[in-house]
Amino acid sequence: MIFMTRDLLVSRVHHSPGQPLVYVNNSKVACSTIKRSMWEAADASSGKRTFQGHPHERGRSPFLKEISDFYKLGFDPLFSSEWFSVVRNPFVRVLSAYLNKIPAERRDPHVWAPLKKRFRMPEETPPFPEFMQMLLSESLPDALDWHFCPQAANLLFGFAPLSFVGQLEAMEEVEAWMAARGIPLKSVRWHATNARELVDRYYGPAEVDAALKIYQSDFDEFGYSRDPGVLEPIRPVALPKPDPEPIRLLLQCFKPTPLDVRREAYNELAKRFGDAEFMVHLRIDAGLAEADELMNAFDGITSGRIRNWRTAMRLGQVFAYREMAVEAAKVLDVACSLMYPQAARSKHREIA
Repeated sequence: MIFMTRDLLVSRVHHSPGQPLVYVNNSKVACSTIKRSMWEAADASSGKRTFQGHPHERGRSPFLKEISDFYKLGFDPLFSSEWFSVVRNPFVRVLSAYLNKIPAERRDPHVWAPLKKRFRMPEETPPFPEFMQMLLSESLPDALDWHFCPQAANLLFGFAPLSFVGQLEAMEEVEAWMAARGIPLKSVRWHATNARELVDRYYGPAEVDAALKIYQSDFDEFGYSRDPGVLEPIRPVALPKPDPEPIRLLLQCFKPTPLDVRREAYNELAKRFGDAEFMVHLRIDAGLAEADELMNAFDGITSGRIRNWRTAMRLGQVFAYREMAVEAAKVLDVACSLMYPQAARSKHREIA
C-alpha cells in the first residue's frame, strides 16, 4: 500500500478540463511526450497557443494545479474521464533516471540538491552501485524524487481509478489508445539515455538485489520479470475495475465543507484502508484530529513507534500553528533526524 497524501495526489494527477482523460504522471516513462500531447490538444480545442516547448511548466499549462482547482471543476468531470498512465521496466527506469539526472555533465539541480542533502553525498557523482545502496537505505521509498520513487506511488496505485496502464516497451499501444480519444501523440526525447542497452554494464548482483527490493511493487503489479536479462514485459498490466471512490473521499477530506462531512469521508476511507500508516498522516493533515489524537501521535513519534518523517513534519507544523512551541520543536527534531539520518549520526558523534 502506497503512503497516500494530498500532495502526492495533486502533483501526479494531470487533467485539462474539457478533455476526456486524466493522466497520472510517471516520470522517466514518456511523461514529457504525454503532457506535451495533451497540452497541444487542449490548445487546438481552445484556439489558443499556450504551449511553448516545455511540457513541465505546470503553472502555464491547462492542467489543474492546486487542490482548489479540483473543487472548482467538480468531481463529475474528473471521474467521468478515463484515468491512465504508462510504466516501464524498473531496472531500465532507475538506470535511465540516474544517467539523466545525476552525473555532473547532465545533472538536474532540482533533483540532485534534495538527494545530496538527504544522503549527505559529496559533490562528485556517486557510482551507480553506491547510488542504488543510497536509494535502498531510504525508509520511505514513496518519498523519493518522482524519478526514483516506485512507479506504484507515481500511479497512485490502489487509489487512482485507472482504466488503462500502458507499457513503454509497447508505446504503439499507448499511441493508439490516446488517438482513439482524440489526442495524437507527439514524441519528446530530450532526456533519452539508451539505458536499455546499458543494463548489463551497470547491474551486478548487488544492484539487481537493490532494485528488486526498492521496486518490489512495480515488479509485482506491472508485468516485469525479476531477471534483468528479460527487459520486455512478460504480461500486460492487470487492473481492477476503476473505482473513483478512494480519490473522491480523499478530496472530500480537504474540501471546505462542514467538519462532520469531512470526518464522514475520512471514516469511509478508514473502512477501506483500516490502520494503514497513511491514515494517521491524513487525519492530521486534513485537520480532523482531536487534541488527544494529536498528543497520541506526539507520543508515537517521540517514542519511536511512528517513524515517518512526513507525519512528524506535518504534526510539527500543526503544533507550531497552535503555538505549542515545545511540542513542535520536539517532533520537528525527530522529523529532521529521520529525514537526514546520516546528518543526525554525525551530530551525535560530534556531541559525544
